[in-house]
Amino acid sequence: MLVILSGPEPQRSILEVTLISELEKTDMTVLIIRGKPDDGLNPVPIGKIVFNNHLSAESIRSHLLKSKYIICRSGYSSLMDLAAVGRSAIIIPTPGQTEQEYLAEYHHQMGNHFYVLQEKPDLTNAFEGVKACKLLKLENISLAVAIKRIFQDKEILKDNN
Repeated sequence: MLVILSGPEPQRSILEVTLISELEKTDMTVLIIRGKPDDGLNPVPIGKIVFNNHLSAESIRSHLLKSKYIICRSGYSSLMDLAAVGRSAIIIPTPGQTEQEYLAEYHHQMGNHFYVLQEKPDLTNAFEGVKACKLLKLENISLAVAIKRIFQDKEILKDNN
């Protein structure tokens, strides 16, 4: 499993502590990329949880492609990274960041990603939910096709409300 932490403090650290607590209950091997490039040495592993403060873009891409599960924020850049590799993830909006809350809800409704709240990340339910998600790999389609799909998705959402 890959966990990519990002966002402003103290929310980044709050999410890290919350997820470590939840992930310790699983038997999965986990890599947590802490998003702290200037933080010195990587923390000592906790059970099967390994930490890295920062990785290169190519290394992150490699982990995105090979990880069974991905957990990250629902920010625009994170969602674009996921779309570029065609992977779905468990997404967690940063509390108080309305654009992330909107994107998390939107992508959850569209079946692209499964979202949970930072305060109550029910990972057992999320692991099952993300298995049903399907995200189209967008790098191989034209801009016109991507725009057409976005408008179709908006019509589907409007019809469901």
